[in-house]
Amino acid sequence: MKNKPRNALWLRVLDLVTGGVLAGSVSYLLTGSFSPFLTLMLLSYLYFGKTKYGPQGELLSLDDAKDSLVASIAWPYLAWKKLDKELQEPSSATYDAFVNDVHVGTLSDTDYSKIKRQVLRDPRLYFAQVMNIGWVAIKALDTFFLGIPILAFWTLFALACFEPEAYGTIIATLQQGPDSIRAAANQYMWILFQLWFVSLLIQAAVRGHLPGFTNVFDAATTRFLRRQLGVAAEGDVALHQQVFIQTAPGHRV
Repeated sequence: MKNKPRNALWLRVLDLVTGGVLAGSVSYLLTGSFSPFLTLMLLSYLYFGKTKYGPQGELLSLDDAKDSLVASIAWPYLAWKKLDKELQEPSSATYDAFVNDVHVGTLSDTDYSKIKRQVLRDPRLYFAQVMNIGWVAIKALDTFFLGIPILAFWTLFALACFEPEAYGTIIATLQQGPDSIRAAANQYMWILFQLWFVSLLIQAAVRGHLPGFTNVFDAATTRFLRRQLGVAAEGDVALHQQVFIQTAPGHRV
């Protein structure tokens, strides 16, 4: 049985410091220097995991702190296990299925859970999703290399408008030798990369999806649903849970 310590604040501090050190270390290993941008992204990843799948409430022991750290790192696997467990316990609900706004049949939650579990446990879909993400990354890098001249131009233009004295610093750096030029170029490329990444996020938010990205799992689920319902027509399958309203018994006069 876990005993509540007199002051659990140090456990929370330990948890936060551990996450910060982990994010900073990974960021340093990936970039060779401290990157606030990448560190913030890693902290967001860790914070989501420990908030969603870690111990709820205050930490009461070192075991809770350890569980919180594990959840912050391995939360995708914990989410997968939780979903797989939930799919093994379907409800008695029934769904009306529609394809292109046309009612095509009904589906029990048991059959729907079997389909989702089949999709969840198919390793080929994970490979296909990784390949799709890789393709999206390649296409995104194409836009990065094509956009470097544009970003460089507008960056220099902004410096000319708002901070013209920066050109003196640039010229002084160029006169310091190859090492200084190389370091300045690496720093400049990293800034351009961050601007490009933010622009991709804005573009995805405006469009509602990343260009070229396909959710392989949703596509497989839709394909199995159409097969289960015996529907040959293409289109997304919309499921609406049936709601039964029990009427009150009438009063006899």
